[in-house]
Amino acid sequence: MYKTAEKAAQAVFVLILLSNLVIGQTFQHNFDDAKKLAAETNRPIALVFSGSDWCKPCIQLRTTVLEDSSFVEFADKNLVLVEVDFPYKKANRLSKEQQAHNEKLAEQYNKQGAFPLVVLADATGNVKGEFGYDQRLPVSGYIQKIEKMIGGEASIVKTDATVSDSK
Repeated sequence: MYKTAEKAAQAVFVLILLSNLVIGQTFQHNFDDAKKLAAETNRPIALVFSGSDWCKPCIQLRTTVLEDSSFVEFADKNLVLVEVDFPYKKANRLSKEQQAHNEKLAEQYNKQGAFPLVVLADATGNVKGEFGYDQRLPVSGYIQKIEKMIGGEASIVKTDATVSDSK
């Protein structure tokens, strides 16, 4: 019985590790908490405006960029991610409090209602740049774009995916 319990514990551990690789960095959902974390860690904030269950480019941004292992590694070391989601399907609806919180963030940071939109801000909420989804841009291009926008605001930790600007 001891061997079975040990194997079960090992299997659970492996599943937890794999789920972290697939999910990537944990998104914050409260902007005030994200600002505190950004101040404590000297990292900028990336507000990710998305329609997670209806916006095809939003889904593509998440699956091809935000969940890519090289982006996850970069974000874990250099960003505080905040998910600002506006799902449509009833099964995915947010609490009324979270909806109100996201609407307030959209009023301040996404007045045009663009989806997807990534807004980079410092720990006080000052905008440093923004961008949408471009399917032609590789993950390394997104990382390079972020580095250019926040280069003076944080100590960017280089990863294998970090692309140096050759211009």
